Amino acid sequence: MAAVIQFANKVVIVTDAGSGTGADTALLLAEGGAKVVIVGAELLVAVADVSEMHMVEKRAYGTVNKFWAFHYAVNNAGISGANYDLPNLPENVWDETIALNLSSVFYYTKEQLAAIN
Repeated sequence: MAAVIQFANKVVIVTDAGSGTGADTALLLAEGGAKVVIVGAELLVAVADVSEMHMVEKRAYGTVNKFWAFHYAVNNAGISGANYDLPNLPENVWDETIALNLSSVFYYTKEQLAAIN
């Protein structure tokens, strides 16, 4: 059995927590006593397209309004992208991959820091 890190009285935001690493991380944090805000495209808790800035801002400020703070953020959203050779990679697949893997982390980090300052 893995040791559980204690996060009692801490608020943690975990993006892309609907499955995989994000879901596992959210569960471990909750087991450690954290108040976990789960964000993902198909979750009831905080539905958001993490590649859309206006939705990110709403989630970050919503968390602070609910809990008055957050202590950690796990900005985990990302996809591996479709399996294309570079010459055959459609621009829309590239744009979606960049939006989820890079822009979402930037948007969330930016808004999370703004929300606590």
